[in-house]
Amino acid sequence: VDSRSSCLGLLSTLISFVGVLGGSLSNDVLNTIVTPLPSIWENSIEQNLLLKRNVLNIISSVATLVGPDQASLLYPIALPMLNESFGKEENVFLVEEALRMWLVFLRLSNGYNGSLGALFTRAATLSKDLEHVIILMRITEYYIMHGGASFLNDHAQTIQEVLCNLVGEVRPRGLAYVALVIEALLRSYPTEGGSLLFQCGLVKRFLEACAANYWEKD
Repeated sequence: VDSRSSCLGLLSTLISFVGVLGGSLSNDVLNTIVTPLPSIWENSIEQNLLLKRNVLNIISSVATLVGPDQASLLYPIALPMLNESFGKEENVFLVEEALRMWLVFLRLSNGYNGSLGALFTRAATLSKDLEHVIILMRITEYYIMHGGASFLNDHAQTIQEVLCNLVGEVRPRGLAYVALVIEALLRSYPTEGGSLLFQCGLVKRFLEACAANYWEKD
């Protein structure tokens, strides 16, 4: 397992190095790299589970290298892996890496689409683990700013669940990222966003959390 993990890790590093130098890889080479990844993922069980982290790293590196115009071609491979990373208890060690890959694909997307949008339903469960609050808030902010009315209509309840899980529970640094999400929500959808926050009691909770942090500093 260690040798295979080292080989996959080296491959990911080499792909990233090519990108840093402004280079590129031919479609044939990229296909050679990507084609075996689903099989490696499916066969990474029991003592081989750690290989899944390497697979996520490679996909992130390839997506970054090919850029926005071609990154979407990786969706059929990448998105099911992300969904599985968040949905199975045995894959809990993959969450941080999967969140990074999720953010990579969001930044490379040419706009909001249903495939990426469907993945946001995982955010409600992920928000219960405060360890990942910062990157999850960056992801949520991106969806809000780029998803438009379609995203808000489809995922208003999930947004409420995410914020309710975090407001009043996170430390001041984490709360700053939560505040950025709320600001993005109100700036992008002043009426709908305000109503969403009010309906679930978040306005009151957010003010109470801010006040509590203020008095703690004093």
